Amino acid sequence: MPVVVNLLDQYERRARFYPVLFVLMPAALGAASWLPAGVDAPGLAGSAVVGIALVAFLGQLARDQGKGREPELFRRWGGKPSVRALSYSAGVFDAATVARFHRKLRELDPALDFPESAEQEAENSGRAHSVYESANELLLSRTRDREKFRLVFEENVNYGYRRNLWAMKSAGILLAVSGLAAGIGRLVLEIVRGQPVTVTAACAAGLCAAVVVLWIVRVRPEWVRVAADAYAKQLAGASQSL
Repeated sequence: MPVVVNLLDQYERRARFYPVLFVLMPAALGAASWLPAGVDAPGLAGSAVVGIALVAFLGQLARDQGKGREPELFRRWGGKPSVRALSYSAGVFDAATVARFHRKLRELDPALDFPESAEQEAENSGRAHSVYESANELLLSRTRDREKFRLVFEENVNYGYRRNLWAMKSAGILLAVSGLAAGIGRLVLEIVRGQPVTVTAACAAGLCAAVVVLWIVRVRPEWVRVAADAYAKQLAGASQSL
């Protein structure tokens, strides 16, 4: 029962399943606006079960899409946020806080030879970056307990959701426009025929229009970065609890 297990897992459900639902919702609304009256309810219920199984599978594709496009985000941002949070030059934290993180991480792994200041970091930025990458991996491995590091987990979910949603933006806009066209088409047909306007078609058109606006205005790399930076800060701060 891998599908059920995935849906019961908080990260799988919230960071992968929900983005797929948001992408597919306009298409479902557009199709629903054309359903005839008196549709077989049991048949729809069966279709919903199949749909959930399909969406659960597509959630894995969303994860692959998000991971595949993640390097593009990191290039835009000047590096991985969780690694930059450990750097003096990034300015995510003040120098004293960064030094405190370094001291704690060095206690956990004495092999981590952190630069002592921003000047030392600048003298050999490549080596410093490698140390920060290694320290980031250490933090990831030590903060997997979701209950103990609840804030880290929550911000990771938020970042995963936004990243995966952004990665599917093109498909999302296409389906939202299709759903909008389907809803408007049904409304126009009803008006031309002199029939009462159905609530389903009106809702489909309105919601799909709102979704198109959200895709264009809100789902942008800057929106993803807000969650990425919040996650990076929580992950770095968690070093003090290790």
